[in-house]
Amino acid sequence: MAVVVGQPALDGDFPGTCRVVACAGRTRDLQKLSDLLLRSVYRCSKLCELCFSEAEGGDSAMLLTLARKVIHSQRAKRIEAMHGQPQWRRVPAGFWMYIDPKEWFGRTVLMGYYESHLVYFIHTVCLLGDVCVDIGANQGYIALHMARKVGVEGHVLAIEPIEPTYARLVENIQRNRASQIHCIHRAAGACVQSLEMWYDSSESSYASVYNRPSEQATLVTIQVEPVDAILEQHLTSQQLDKLIFAKIDVEGFEPAVLEGFRRTLQRSQPLLWIEKNPNCLQKGGYTVSDITRPLCELGYHIYEPSFHRNFLGIASLTLTPADIHSERFNTELDDIIAVVPRSIGWERLQCRRIHIC
Repeated sequence: MAVVVGQPALDGDFPGTCRVVACAGRTRDLQKLSDLLLRSVYRCSKLCELCFSEAEGGDSAMLLTLARKVIHSQRAKRIEAMHGQPQWRRVPAGFWMYIDPKEWFGRTVLMGYYESHLVYFIHTVCLLGDVCVDIGANQGYIALHMARKVGVEGHVLAIEPIEPTYARLVENIQRNRASQIHCIHRAAGACVQSLEMWYDSSESSYASVYNRPSEQATLVTIQVEPVDAILEQHLTSQQLDKLIFAKIDVEGFEPAVLEGFRRTLQRSQPLLWIEKNPNCLQKGGYTVSDITRPLCELGYHIYEPSFHRNFLGIASLTLTPADIHSERFNTELDDIIAVVPRSIGWERLQCRRIHIC
């Protein structure tokens, strides 16, 4: 019996790394699995006993299901042990981050579930030496994944406008010694200007120019600059040619970002991962078509990602052409992927573990 298992199966944020293949007999397989699981949950002494007693004679699928439940429980207990106090923690992805367990962002990162589909995409399409851009970098979790893939030969720009969040971003990058990440204290937009942005210090993920995320949110002043100008200031011409991927998550400000990104999109044709939030867009006087129309004009095709895991926890991603005129597409909060056919990004998708319908 062959069992494929490892951190792709147990930690949603580790696609493609540290895979363990056990090809011996059933007993040896289970021993290999149990050893791995013990390390994954910080040497929980009862894990092997639990798995072997309930796995019905050594069924590996049952073992993995139980293991994931145990790991989930152990991570939840680690969050409880923080007693609501922010502190440095090594998250399941292996990074050190200063985590506030009262934040939704902090809890999901510690549980290993934050943006698993986006993380999988990054680890699938990005290679050593690539250049990536994280627009709306928050505290740097996604930028750190980008940095892991592009290596010291590559380059990552992490753009974040909110002062306290930017300070946390810089701390997290420095703690992980990710020298290939360059943090930029700006908002990406269409032109140089100052704007006010809603910000709630208790939940940094939902800062928005147009949408007030909570009653506690207050207005802070941010400095805006076109993406093209930011990239041309911090990247050489050769690095711009290597721009392969950009993530855009700016809570309704996406049309302005794309307007200021147009020159680079024409030149480099990077893959784009964009969160579309119809509610935030509407509050800014936009619709979803204000995202899709300029992309289509630049030759981009729009896809909707569908993320799945099999019973072993091994991930897969399917891209389905988006019906950009449908009511569902224009009213539901979701992520979209944009790619130019026959671009370098398109070629990457063709030869990676991503199915394109």
